[in-house]
Amino acid sequence: MQIRKEYDQWFSERMGSGCRLVFFPEKNSRPVDPNYRIGNEHVSLADGYPFLIIGEESLNNLNLKLSAPVPMNRFRPNMVFSGGKPYEEDTWRNFRIGENRFAGVKPCARCSIPTIDQDTGEMGKEPSATLSKYRRGEDGKVYFGQNVVALDHNKISIGQKIEIESYSG
Repeated sequence: MQIRKEYDQWFSERMGSGCRLVFFPEKNSRPVDPNYRIGNEHVSLADGYPFLIIGEESLNNLNLKLSAPVPMNRFRPNMVFSGGKPYEEDTWRNFRIGENRFAGVKPCARCSIPTIDQDTGEMGKEPSATLSKYRRGEDGKVYFGQNVVALDHNKISIGQKIEIESYSG
């Protein structure tokens, strides 16, 4: 839903590109997939889940396999952690950040968006082509990152430690 045209103009002037300020009314919330929902989680402008966590080591491992590395923002995570082993996040079931508990509910099946270079807008085959060689599930989908729901809703901050409480499988 558009807010006001003068806001669009203000953002457009500052960004140097056409912008439109929109919002997602709370009454129009979308529930998280009921097959993976733990409580009554909803998403608004996020894709399918409120959080996506990816470890820097997972991206580093992928980039070792690519001829040209890709940045983390290609995958659009809103939680990134350092340390650990590549793809460790795939196994996290329950974890804490500060006073907040989170649940890893399912690996993130990747769409074609990570193949788009955000600087040029050009679509390529990578990183999907490489990921498909070693991150394809039994269902044929390619996975990278873990979809997460929050069990608590307190503030988290950059630099807080992650405490793993349980693992899946």
